[in-house]
Amino acid sequence: MELRRFSTKKGSVLGIVRHGKSVYFTLEPEENLLPEGAYNVEEYYSQKNGKCLLLWNEDIPKSRGFEIHSGNSLQHTKGCILLGNSCDLVKRTISGSRKALKQLLEDHDKILGIGY
Repeated sequence: MELRRFSTKKGSVLGIVRHGKSVYFTLEPEENLLPEGAYNVEEYYSQKNGKCLLLWNEDIPKSRGFEIHSGNSLQHTKGCILLGNSCDLVKRTISGSRKALKQLLEDHDKILGIGY
């Protein structure tokens, strides 16, 4: 998975993730950002956020990885990456988050050859 960013403003950062052929929008708080780049990814169950994905690489150990989960605004995260199908540059929000997360989890399974 590859993480890139395109807009930082008002304490929020909008970006994209690419996984296979799919591209999704991201929203994160400006503090404590993962560096842009390539990441390992796996399904993860969070007590707070349910089924989500965990990102890590050689610089960020798996034990300190970041979650990708659903949510539409910074109020929905304390430092994780929120995922969506579209974004609003003025309101600094993303939308279609649950659908995007479901699709990303399915994309991830396809890439791994699970259930297909």
